[in-house]
Amino acid sequence: MISVFASVYVGNMNNETQFEKFRVEMEQKYTQPLFEKRLAVYPGLYSIISNFAKKSNIGIATKSDVKKAIEDIGLWDSNNAIFASNDLIGKLSEMLYEFHQLSKLSDSELKSIEVRRNIFDLIRNIEISLQQEIGIFSTKGFHNPKWFDDDT
Repeated sequence: MISVFASVYVGNMNNETQFEKFRVEMEQKYTQPLFEKRLAVYPGLYSIISNFAKKSNIGIATKSDVKKAIEDIGLWDSNNAIFASNDLIGKLSEMLYEFHQLSKLSDSELKSIEVRRNIFDLIRNIEISLQQEIGIFSTKGFHNPKWFDDDT
């Protein structure tokens, strides 16, 4: 009798293991193409915001630059937001709202330290989200090469 129960128990455990293996395989089948698509499209958004950030950081961003950034980000969003996480979409929406507010400022107002800090923070939040979603921070050894961590 005990051997029957043990056999049934082992059979159930085997089925659960097979089901879990199947679930993981299906998840990977879906996530791999999504990850690859993110690797393909995220650098475009990163480039748009990074180029604008460079101008803003040194105080040369103009109202025209803000409007161009809004247009470029909007176009990227229309073509690629379907691949983004809710977190990134929320941050993009916040940044676009703030950029629309910035587009009402004069060129000289855009040069203020407070405005430039706000722009820096908005952009940095998006950059971090982009990097997280493509695994930059979870790649072992990327930021600290083996030779850096060696105590020998």
